[in-house]
Amino acid sequence: MAGMKRFRVFLALVFTSFLILMFKSKSNEAGTQSSQLPNNVITAQHLGDASLNIDTSPHQVEIPILDDNLEIQPPPPPPPPPLLPQAQLIPDAHKLATSDDFIPHFAAITGLKGISQREARVTCTWPADTYVNFQFSDSLEWVIEDRPVLEIELRRREWHDFIRGKMIPYASVKDSFRGRGLVIVAGNADTVMRVKVILRQLKKLSSTLPVEIHY
Repeated sequence: MAGMKRFRVFLALVFTSFLILMFKSKSNEAGTQSSQLPNNVITAQHLGDASLNIDTSPHQVEIPILDDNLEIQPPPPPPPPPLLPQAQLIPDAHKLATSDDFIPHFAAITGLKGISQREARVTCTWPADTYVNFQFSDSLEWVIEDRPVLEIELRRREWHDFIRGKMIPYASVKDSFRGRGLVIVAGNADTVMRVKVILRQLKKLSSTLPVEIHY
């Protein structure tokens, strides 16, 4: 019995060695075939794709060139912002006849030094109960405490940017307006509800004036 076991073990070792040698030989052949291929060559492509060249190196990239003869061309660059006329501060600006007359006046205002809310309040010398129609609650935050200087400066810069390059020339829209009317500025917080109150009162008074809302 001991002789039969030794013989079986010997056969198993021989068979295992044969399998190892056979697999190693196949792996060496595959490595030899792959090493014979040139470097950086695409070895497969999709059927029917004639635009793919298998001999093209991936390091070689073809850059398309825009044909000047094509009808479709890139859009032109945007025009530069309009230049403001010479700044001129007008003391009686409320007497100006046309909208464009305000442009030099606004240009001069944007060049003035900004002031804080406290500095602006000092310029009002009226007593609190004289010539004053304060329509806001005394408990509002901005009434009790001055707004930060940084917040006022940011709002000021937004307005300056609008004046310097975002206003619509009045000449392009002057035909849309004639006669007299009311202009209401609204659009943030509770101002829309206030506009409703104004419009209801105008209707109650049978007003026929046109109303323009700057939203």
